[in-house]
Amino acid sequence: MTDQMGNNSFSEKTDGTMLQINPQDAILFTKAGNELVGMVEITNIIQAPVTYKIKTTSPEKFRVRPSTGILAPGSNAVINVVLQQGHQMPLLSKDKFLVMCMELSSDTSTTSHDIAELWKNTASFSSQVEQHRLKCWMPTSTQLANDTTKNGSLYTSTFESDRQGSHFASTVSQLVTTTNRLESQIKFNQTLQWVTLVVVILLSVAVVYILKMEIKNSNGEYCTSMHRN
Repeated sequence: MTDQMGNNSFSEKTDGTMLQINPQDAILFTKAGNELVGMVEITNIIQAPVTYKIKTTSPEKFRVRPSTGILAPGSNAVINVVLQQGHQMPLLSKDKFLVMCMELSSDTSTTSHDIAELWKNTASFSSQVEQHRLKCWMPTSTQLANDTTKNGSLYTSTFESDRQGSHFASTVSQLVTTTNRLESQIKFNQTLQWVTLVVVILLSVAVVYILKMEIKNSNGEYCTSMHRN
């Protein structure tokens, strides 16, 4: 369950060095079917593991998953915040969330029970705890329409880029195939030329040999004929 934070926690967000929060100042709630859902991404930006915990001024109104956890160095987590059924949208601006985190030492147990005990025994105002405060924000119908238009344009642009990229990739693939086919044809022609050259040489040698043998035989017959006479 998400813990409740007192009214003394409504000061401005504390700049921290352990967590990067996105968005930084507010949770944007949007329609997801019949629910209002907001998301916050938290990233560990130090070279040590950290544990985090989420508190809210109205725990009965929100379902937060996960509300606690551990982040390894460089890792992140997406926190989903859902407005419970039966609560009104216009009152969202009065609600606030507190994202707390603290560094874990190498010998700290990381079981769920031990992490829960660690937060239970650590005051939220402790110097070890870093705090990030977030407001709740619900866009107007006009803003939602504008966002939809922008997202549609972005989708069209992305689709066009993907289409052009696919066409380019197809063209490159065809060029590569054609080049490979030409290279194979050239190699075949070169091989054929060498074979033809070898055959011509062999035929030439054979012709020369036959001619020599014919000349030799002719000379032998001529000499025999002269001797008889």
